[in-house]
Amino acid sequence: NRSDSEDRPRFGRFFASRWSRRDAVSPFFCNVCNKDCKRRERYQEHIAEDHIPCTEEGCNFSGPEHVMAIHKLKHTKSADGSNVVDSPEEQMRWIAARRACFPSAGNLKKKAENEAKRYQIGALPEDRPKPGMLEILIRKTSLMD
Repeated sequence: NRSDSEDRPRFGRFFASRWSRRDAVSPFFCNVCNKDCKRRERYQEHIAEDHIPCTEEGCNFSGPEHVMAIHKLKHTKSADGSNVVDSPEEQMRWIAARRACFPSAGNLKKKAENEAKRYQIGALPEDRPKPGMLEILIRKTSLMD
């Protein structure tokens, strides 16, 4: 038989209600910036000051400058007219690049072997997977190359 004290919450109702209120997201949460504004005025102020609207016709998206650089890639088309971001080839290249960098036992062993070979022979360029169109566009827009 359990006593009544075992059925009650351990920290009491006071703390449980305070924790749930603190973790609740207000209706004025900006998903783009991951920012909770708590009040409508502050949310509208945030949108007016920090967000830039998309210049593409028919697109209602707005966000900070660094987010807009990535968002504009959604409007970029490849040579065949399909969307660069959503193409299956681009997704496969992204997955291949992620797998090549993931620290699995096999990848760590290959990396150690390659480093040992480069050390013996001299500094050779590291063998990396070919970057996808999306990565090339991001690097060009952010002047990384």
